[in-house]
Amino acid sequence: MKYYDEVNQQFNINGYKYSLPSIGVENSLTNFLISKSDSPDAPKYNNYFYDFTYFLGDKTQLSFDEIENLIQIFNYDIDKDELIKINEIMNTFMPIQSYSLTKNGRVIEISSKIDLEKIWK
Repeated sequence: MKYYDEVNQQFNINGYKYSLPSIGVENSLTNFLISKSDSPDAPKYNNYFYDFTYFLGDKTQLSFDEIENLIQIFNYDIDKDELIKINEIMNTFMPIQSYSLTKNGRVIEISSKIDLEKIWK
């Protein structure tokens, strides 16, 4: 495959290195969101872009400070043209990405836009 780097197990597209996030990164983000779910500003976390997890390479975990920083970068600081490139990469892989949580027999689909109210009910 033209864009796949077998050594690092990631795709190199438009200057970005795309790979599936590690379980540790996913757990870090989940713990972060749980910690924010009871705070008064929890609704603002519903509309953030969290797909930065696909561009972290071999990172195995994130601190809450790192997550806050990545939220700032990917939601406010990144150049519009770069965000377009990132979205194009995400759209390329979107059909093969699907996550869900199961709670009390109810399946909750997870996307890049996370609705904390629905997840934790």
